[in-house]
Amino acid sequence: FRIHISEVIEQMLQAANWAPTHGKTEPWRFVVVSKGAVKTLVDLLQTEALKYVDEGSDEWEKLMKKHARKRKEKANCSHLIAI
Repeated sequence: FRIHISEVIEQMLQAANWAPTHGKTEPWRFVVVSKGAVKTLVDLLQTEALKYVDEGSDEWEKLMKKHARKRKEKANCSHLIAI
């Protein structure tokens, strides 16, 4: 028995399309980010977030710790699904 991740993700997205949209008529839109791009995305988010704080400040230190934690969390992700 072998699980094909792409098939599982496709089934998840098909099921998610049936979720209510709070009375709106727009369909759901999903973005699937695969393993190779997950690290790139996390790095890009960190770069963008750090543009708005002064290096060495308490806020900068807090953001660095947060992004280190996020990078570690995402290290084992095969995919991310954004809505």
